[in-house]
Amino acid sequence: PVIGNHDCDLTLFKTLFPTPSGKLYYSFDWGKAHFTVLDLFNSRFCPGSRQYVWLVKDLSTTDQPLKIVCSHPPLRSLTSAGNAYCLTQQRMRSILEPVLREHGVDLVLSGHEHSYQHVHCSGISYVTSAGGTVSFSLLLKKFRKLTGHCRLVTEPHYFLITVDQDRLLLQAKHLQGRIIDKVIVSIAP
Repeated sequence: PVIGNHDCDLTLFKTLFPTPSGKLYYSFDWGKAHFTVLDLFNSRFCPGSRQYVWLVKDLSTTDQPLKIVCSHPPLRSLTSAGNAYCLTQQRMRSILEPVLREHGVDLVLSGHEHSYQHVHCSGISYVTSAGGTVSFSLLLKKFRKLTGHCRLVTEPHYFLITVDQDRLLLQAKHLQGRIIDKVIVSIAP
């Protein structure tokens, strides 16, 4: 699990969702994928902080061919432009993205925003999923001018991830099973 802004009772959260390290940030391997889970709500995160140093070490020491980072707040968003959260998002992006690119992170999974969003930027796919139903079509049109690939869906959804010998496939699906979007990450031999 990834701790978020509505998880106010840390004792309860830790009881219900024990982590391998006992901390709210941790990592684990699953098949060919290395997952790094960040806590961007309850700890100071900046260059030199305990979690930042741990993140750099974690990403630099794994030998898994797929690197996936999970955080509750998205680093890239199609829907938060113009609000106070956007400033925090920009600051976190300026700190994290250089580390993610340097260590070859393939995919960043996030929540928080109440929609499905897929943005591909600087070699990293950013997927946000929280199943919302609010329309942000004007922001999407504005954002499309700024980036290459992006996808915004504001209907109830879920996603599935499968990993086989040569790729990761993320399929975002409408509740009735219709495929909304696909993200494919190739695994280097």
